[in-house]
Formats: sequence, structure tokens, C-alpha cells
Amino acid sequence: MQDPADLPQSPNRPASTVLPGFLDALYGVWFQPEATFQALRQAPQLGQAALVVILAKLLESVRTSGGTLNPEGLVWAAVSGLLGWVVLSALLDGLAYVFGRGVDLTMLLSLTGFASLPWLLLGPALAWGGSVGRLLSLLVLVWFVIWQLWAAAVAFELPRQRLVLLVPLTLVGGLVSLAWLTNAIGFMIGLPEG
Repeated sequence: MQDPADLPQSPNRPASTVLPGFLDALYGVWFQPEATFQALRQAPQLGQAALVVILAKLLESVRTSGGTLNPEGLVWAAVSGLLGWVVLSALLDGLAYVFGRGVDLTMLLSLTGFASLPWLLLGPALAWGGSVGRLLSLLVLVWFVIWQLWAAAVAFELPRQRLVLLVPLTLVGGLVSLAWLTNAIGFMIGLPEG
């Protein structure tokens, strides 16, 4: 198996492009994720990553709508998928910037977009139904989170083990933020009027 970074350049493609095409990038992420994530770090493929995110959201939309193809629903799914992807990547970029690890947002978007590929398996996992379907869906979600963290680790040039701590810290941070918000609202309600 050849490293995507070592593949020959097409004469029609700019020399800065490492990955020869969309299908090569998909194949690389599925079967050679480490090398492909590194190649995507060197030559971000923003349009291709956006296509992965849109495809994942469209398939999810079709699955949740019972197989009906409502054009408005599909457009909304694509827009919401892109918006969620950009917001998540921007939050990761902001967090990294705070800790002195700011990176090019295009590169981060490219990596997190391709790291969304496991989401494509959520529909087939749920199709099993029952306990098996729930277990397979949970495994797909864990796989998705692991690849998102892996992509972020490649983007920020950090060991994956350090970013794994981001998951529990995020959960605890969210709970603390909710507690602060609840206390602040309670304090504001308890203030005397006038």
C-alpha cells in the first residue's frame, strides 16, 4: 500500500496538491488514516472535506425522514451540517489558540471534515435495530469522536493521548458552566426589585 504523500502528481493538478483526488482521499482515510491525515495537513482539501460533511448529513437526513427525499429538508441538512462543522472546528481552533497552538482554520476544517467519515456508517448501524443496532451505533459514535480527536491532534501536532483528555474535560466544563448559569439566574431572580 502506497503512502498518499508519495503518490505521483497528475499533470492537470497543481504541484502543491498531495492527494490526487477525492476518492483517493476517502480510501486513504478509511484504510490509511494516519498517512492521509498527515497528507491532508500538508495539503488541505477544504472542498472535498465539505463534500464529506454534506454527504454524511444528507444520508442522515434521508435515514431520519424514513427514506423520503424532501428537497427543502435536504438543503437544510446540508446547511446545518456545514454550519455545525465550521462551528466545531472554530471552537477547536479557538481553544488551541488560547493555549498557543493556533493553526490554519482551512487545514483544521479539512481534517475534521474527513474525520467525519465514520458518521456515514450510523444509518447502516441503526438499520440492524434492537440491541445490536444500538450497540453498533454507539461504536460508530465512539469511532467518530476518536477520529475527530485524531484529526485535531494531527492539526495541532499533539499526541492523541493528550487530546483524549479533552472529552472528559469538555463534559465537566459543560456541567460547571450550567451550574454557574443556574446560580447566576437564581441570584438575579433573588435580587430585590427597586
